[in-house]
Formats: sequence, C-alpha cells, structure tokens
Amino acid sequence: MKNLKEISDVGAFKALSNPLRMRIYYLLQSRESATAVELADTLGLDSVLVSYHLRKLEHFDFVTSRSTGLPYRQKLWEPTSRGFIDASGGTDNLGDSVGQAIVSNDNAHLRTFLEGFDEETNKWKNAAFITDHLLTLNAEQMVEFREELMALLDRWKSKSTSTKKQTTNTVEADAKTDDARKILVMAYGFPFIP
Repeated sequence: MKNLKEISDVGAFKALSNPLRMRIYYLLQSRESATAVELADTLGLDSVLVSYHLRKLEHFDFVTSRSTGLPYRQKLWEPTSRGFIDASGGTDNLGDSVGQAIVSNDNAHLRTFLEGFDEETNKWKNAAFITDHLLTLNAEQMVEFREELMALLDRWKSKSTSTKKQTTNTVEADAKTDDARKILVMAYGFPFIP
C-alpha cells in the first residue's frame, strides 16, 4: 500500500467529496480489506449501492479489488494508499469540498465516541485525548512538521500491524492484546484565522 496518494485530478476530488463514498473509504481503511457486502452490513446499506461507490473510488485508484472465490462473485476491496493529499497546487476549489467531507466525517466519529463516553471503561476514558496547539511556523516549517507527524503515525501504524500479526499466531499473545482497538487520530494543520 502506498503512503499518501497525491490528488490533482478534478474527477478524483469529485469522487471523494461524496459523503457516502468518504464513509465507505474510511471504513475500508479501518478494516484494510472487506467485501461490499461486509461494508454494506456495517453501514446499514444495500450492497449494490456500496459496490457502485467502490467502483467509483476504484476508477480513481483510491481502492482496488480482487476476486475471492466467494459466492456471487464477491470481490475483496482494499485501499491503495493510507490516505491522500491535495496536489492541485490550490488551482481549484474542489479540494475544499473534500476537506469539508473529511472534517464532517471526522466530526461524526468524534461525536459518536463522545456520546458513548460514559459507557467506556476507565482505562479507555483515561487513554483518549483531545488537544489542540497554536504554533508559529512558516510554510517550509509546516511541511517539515507534517512530514514528522506522518512519520510518527507511520511508526505507530507499523507497531499496530506487527501486534496484529503477532496476535494471530498465538493464543497467549491474543490475551495480552485483548483490549486493542482501532484508534482514530485526526490531525489538521492550517493557518489560524481568528
């Protein structure tokens, strides 16, 4: 899987700016691979609708599919990168609609977590965090900061993947990482406008 997919194509921006496609894309990211039926079941949607949106995402290389041998010619879908970045150089406003879709999707996940916060164990309540910082950087420093942050996330993603592989090998390892959960890390960096 590629690191970040650079987007500069107008059609790709339009494909991603669809809120349902964005939800499907992020759900697939969280699972790493799934069939349209599995995704549809999770989202409470018809699998034909989910398949349609997956094909649109595949057209712009956000996801890829392969045959599974499962009934009804079900395909296994996988993301082609761990995310994306606007490479249009700010020449159009379509990146704005993608950004708004991302923020809307992230806010929905945060709202869901906060609404269920009381049901979380104390261990998870103490582990979760929300923070923001106001930094003074020039554009070059901001790029450097972003790259460092992405490297940190990659390092933790790698630890997460190796833990997952280890836990599938032994029952004892499963017991040690019983409470491991997918963690959504949201990060935005943009010039502050008071």
